Amino acid sequence: MNIDRTQYAALAKEAERKGRNKYRAVKVSDDGYTFDSKREHRHYCELKQLVKAGAISDLEVHPKFTLEWREGVPFMMRSKKNRDKLRPLTFTLDFAYIDSATDERVVVDVKSPATITPEYSIKRAIFERQFPQFKFVEVM
Repeated sequence: MNIDRTQYAALAKEAERKGRNKYRAVKVSDDGYTFDSKREHRHYCELKQLVKAGAISDLEVHPKFTLEWREGVPFMMRSKKNRDKLRPLTFTLDFAYIDSATDERVVVDVKSPATITPEYSIKRAIFERQFPQFKFVEVM
């Protein structure tokens, strides 16, 4: 189903009004964290097992990164609550950890085809340019 931007905005507003997630995902809470979907929670459980097995370490849940235009100068965007205020553009991923076998820093974002929006694609491209030391993994 292809929809344009105005139709998408209308669907999102209607879902918000009805108290539902616009992607029909069900939020799940565990270990003091709230996950946006059952899929994200399942992946968290898998990562916890990998931590116990020693395959990964330093597991972070919902790490937040500030995206920068150039070093020390963040991209700025209007605040949702107060349109007159500017705030730094941030990118919150689902998980970050260190792969024990390769000592590689990995960030993970759990996605469905519906959640790969133009905004997400732009933020991901900026993130990958700004943080080349991270391996970006998108879990579908």
